[in-house]
Amino acid sequence: MARHPAIPRTDELTVGQRAADRMRNGMGSWWFIFGALAFLAAWIAVALTGIAPIDNRQLTILNLVLSCLAALQGGILLIASKRADQISADLAEHDYATDQESLRMLRALHAHAHGSNCRCWEAA
Repeated sequence: MARHPAIPRTDELTVGQRAADRMRNGMGSWWFIFGALAFLAAWIAVALTGIAPIDNRQLTILNLVLSCLAALQGGILLIASKRADQISADLAEHDYATDQESLRMLRALHAHAHGSNCRCWEAA
């Protein structure tokens, strides 16, 4: 698959950009969601069936872990969103530069074909 010229290669990214991409691809995946749901379902099943005795300390730890995950997830989502916005901005900038170069080439071609006295490209 061809790489878009406005998107830098992995070795050209900073450590923070690579980490943001990994977090976005990992936490924004169905595997992460299903894994988290499976973990919670297993924890609830163990707690409800009494397979392993769960005391208040373990429930407090689970509550703490889920609270920390919720607190961090907001920041992680912002980092991933910022990285996605940066990629979109790079693509838009490349697209604009390509459009401007195409316009310059069309004007030159038109001037060559119709002579330099044609004012077809001027704003009305």
